[in-house]
Amino acid sequence: MLRVKQQSNGIVIMSIKTVIVATSATMLVGFFLSIWLAMVYNYESAIGTHCKVANYLPSVSAAISIEPSCYVWRIAIALCSPTRLALAFMHFMYFYNYSRANALYKFLCILCIFFEVLENLSLIGLTYISSRELKEVHEMLFLVFQASSMLFMLCICVMYKKYIKYSDSENIISEKRTLYSKMSVFALDILSCLIAVYFFLRHNRYCEAGVYTMFALCEYVVVVSNIIFHSLVTYHFADRDVRVGCTKDILNHYD
Repeated sequence: MLRVKQQSNGIVIMSIKTVIVATSATMLVGFFLSIWLAMVYNYESAIGTHCKVANYLPSVSAAISIEPSCYVWRIAIALCSPTRLALAFMHFMYFYNYSRANALYKFLCILCIFFEVLENLSLIGLTYISSRELKEVHEMLFLVFQASSMLFMLCICVMYKKYIKYSDSENIISEKRTLYSKMSVFALDILSCLIAVYFFLRHNRYCEAGVYTMFALCEYVVVVSNIIFHSLVTYHFADRDVRVGCTKDILNHYD
């Protein structure tokens, strides 16, 4: 159930499901709105390629590097990044402290938070350092983002499989279904990334009309699959609440 409730002591209570929906929706709307704005206001510039062949969709880097679409994406990332980083530590604390975990499982938990934090930090970097300002830095951050994203997905799938193995939860069937969902989205992300690389290399070598458009479409799938995967990871905590605020005791301490 989606809910936001404010208590009399100034604490705002939100269900994790509310946080998931709000964060995912903000990123999805921000992403597709950026693409749309780039096509409406800077179509020729957004779809331009070095070989001047016909292209119909902007790449992600092109869309988030020109005005006004870049501002929309930057606002979306500014709104969502604190939540995604906080959720990364919540994932780690819950899974790492699992009582039946062995050394390998705990090591996987450490890898998960490392790659999840690195992914989010590199996403912030490539968002605010555009390809039109510092192309080499932007490209490096994009590579770090994609690599850390895929490694995070891999580690969380392996770790979650071990978590289910050690668990005696009554919801074992539901947890296995969640694992299969994660693995499916992970497979989609890898497949889309590989196809995107193929179209990118083919475009650079042969300069065929429309090939860069196919590359852009694959990029869109990679972005959407990333958002969906993070939602699935956090959905494990859907029955929990988040409390935000400052109690009167803390306020009185600073009076």
